[in-house]
Amino acid sequence: MQTESGASEPASPALRITLRGVLVLLAVQIVYGAFTAGLHAGLGYNTFPKMNGVWVPPEAFTRWTSVLDDRTTVQLVHRAVGATLAVASLAIAVLARQAPRAVRRALGVVVAAVVAQLTLGIATLLLFVPIPLAAAHQLGAVVLLLAVLRATHLTRLAAPSANPSATMARPEPDEPGEPTPPTVQPSESGPVSPWRPTADDLGAGATSSGPSAPGSTSFEGSTSSR
Repeated sequence: MQTESGASEPASPALRITLRGVLVLLAVQIVYGAFTAGLHAGLGYNTFPKMNGVWVPPEAFTRWTSVLDDRTTVQLVHRAVGATLAVASLAIAVLARQAPRAVRRALGVVVAAVVAQLTLGIATLLLFVPIPLAAAHQLGAVVLLLAVLRATHLTRLAAPSANPSATMARPEPDEPGEPTPPTVQPSESGPVSPWRPTADDLGAGATSSGPSAPGSTSFEGSTSSR
């Protein structure tokens, strides 16, 4: 039975967990992209992969608020999260091989969007933040977020059902011409018996020597003295 996503088999738990992690990382990356643009942090350290020849500049993390208002620290965090997302996209590409077809297509869009975003971000940095590239980089973040949300939704639809009764097969209808057994509906006072006693079944004590008055029935012992 196919799911709403068109998948014929469930997505692996590892893939669903990886996508959720990517979604969290992407949220952090979008926030730090806004910090980078607001602080004009992209106008410094315009080299890649190192920052002016070092991996961690000495100006980074000089105080506890550096992750919010220091240009060097903000750019370093933005680079680090971007590299982590690139590695996560490789993991997605590996895990997607066992995923249903609809999920594989959605994950392919995610991987392509990550590669495009990484390329735009590096180009924007090396070219000293030209406005068209910076705008395309921000638009790419929106596209990547939508792609990850769609892929996460499809993997959730393709997950195995937690309720076993939801996947049980429904009974097939009776074939034409097959008699349907009668059913006895219980009454309020209890189950209905298929046998009801008659006057002849009450035993040999019943007397029926002649016609009796309407509504009267004589039984053995009914004329005994009180």
